[in-house]
Amino acid sequence: AHIALEYVLARVPEVDPRAIYAAGHSSAASVAFTVAANEPRVAGVIAYAPRVDYLAGLASLDARERRRLSSFSRLISPLHNAPKVRQPVFLFQAKDDPRCPYEEALALEATLRRTNPAVTFEVVDTGGHSDSMLEQGIPAAIRWLQE
Repeated sequence: AHIALEYVLARVPEVDPRAIYAAGHSSAASVAFTVAANEPRVAGVIAYAPRVDYLAGLASLDARERRRLSSFSRLISPLHNAPKVRQPVFLFQAKDDPRCPYEEALALEATLRRTNPAVTFEVVDTGGHSDSMLEQGIPAAIRWLQE
């Protein structure tokens, strides 16, 4: 992400450097949080149904594998990165998402709001993991960007 940002800023004058956002869906939303936490030139984060707590996902592994993966999981976890994200955040979640539970998104929202007043949390009842993002999340994020 850092190299891509350097390239765009150096070689694409049509891009407004104050309007570059990190965005993603599911695990890519986790990457967007990691980018924003470590790259202050990113103007904001758009996260659709993010994987929130990778450490919790390690519980089913044996102790050796948990130790091996725990520091990387912490590094990419939105819950870990949330206190470092100072940019505006658009967080989107469907309550019926079978892959990324709504309760985890609620925990992420609460963690973000402790240190960041610029959090918008858009929730829909249905649409599952992908359809909700495509049908409702993207249009909502576009409206958020236009405000």
